[in-house]
Amino acid sequence: MTDSEWQHWIKQANHGDDAVTDIRTITGESTTAEKVSVSGKDGYYTLNRNHILSETGAMQSLVWLEAQDGSTILYQVTTPSLNVSQDDLLRIANSLQ
Repeated sequence: MTDSEWQHWIKQANHGDDAVTDIRTITGESTTAEKVSVSGKDGYYTLNRNHILSETGAMQSLVWLEAQDGSTILYQVTTPSLNVSQDDLLRIANSLQ
């Protein structure tokens, strides 16, 4: 992996079996990432300042996984606004629990 790439993995064991969900994201150097906690679960906050599909050029995202009824659900809260803070996204995500 080069300095211009960032990788993260979210792994969560499903309840009652040995399955593991492994999600990998590779982005360019314009993205920063931080591991966060969403209602006690591991998640990731990312900020991409060079998002090609965003009218603002930016995209903030908060992602986490939860196991439910034998399935793994990926939750994501995103915004193209830089006026929304990381703490705002965490408050929104925590309110969904």
